[in-house]
Amino acid sequence: MGGDKYCRFCKIDEAEERPNECFNINTTGAVLLADACKKRGISFMTFSSDQVFDGKKKGPYYESDSVNPLNVYGSSKATAEKEIQLKNQAALIIRTSSFFGPWDTNNFAVQVLNSLSAKKTFFAADNVFMSPTYIPHLVTVSLDLMIDKECGIWHLTNDGSISWKDFAKKIADMGGYDPELVIGIGVSGLNLKAQRPKNSVLKSQRGNFLRPIDHALNCFFNECIALPTSILNRHGIKTSF
Repeated sequence: MGGDKYCRFCKIDEAEERPNECFNINTTGAVLLADACKKRGISFMTFSSDQVFDGKKKGPYYESDSVNPLNVYGSSKATAEKEIQLKNQAALIIRTSSFFGPWDTNNFAVQVLNSLSAKKTFFAADNVFMSPTYIPHLVTVSLDLMIDKECGIWHLTNDGSISWKDFAKKIADMGGYDPELVIGIGVSGLNLKAQRPKNSVLKSQRGNFLRPIDHALNCFFNECIALPTSILNRHGIKTSF
């Protein structure tokens, strides 16, 4: 995605190899924007991540929980949160997680569908738990909070928690593919460059605004049906479910 390098650094594994670039974009850039908005009286909203946590907590993480990132990407976001709040107390910081949507070919849901449509086995972590987030739901609520001039840190994800393996199986089942093609594997077996928290489930103390995961997946597939056939074919998405 050509625009990524100019607006955000969101590739967790690449961040391990390009830490300076990651911090320049995710931390320095965000802090400069927050400061500039404050000076001009402009509302400022930015997005943080579940990767600011270390995954040691047994239950979900709330806004008041202490951060302790395990990877470069999470560190860049945690540092940005701290510095932004020092520069601009009116800033709105939204922690979210595991995006998926019908228009992005790089997200997890589409990767699952692409693999299964080619009748390939799909491996997904069975010991990492998170809260998936449907992008249209996230955008709607984020804008509402910004219009209402909310500030501070908010957790916004679709309600619930799930492992990557079970999330992939849900996608397979709802997409009309064989869930048995999804194979659970420990995250260490995926040979990822960045360490991930094994629990990064987010929940909010400030209000629950996003619907449950199953509702989000229904919306995803309904939106997919409305896409042109050429895009559906490229995504490995069937026209009927």
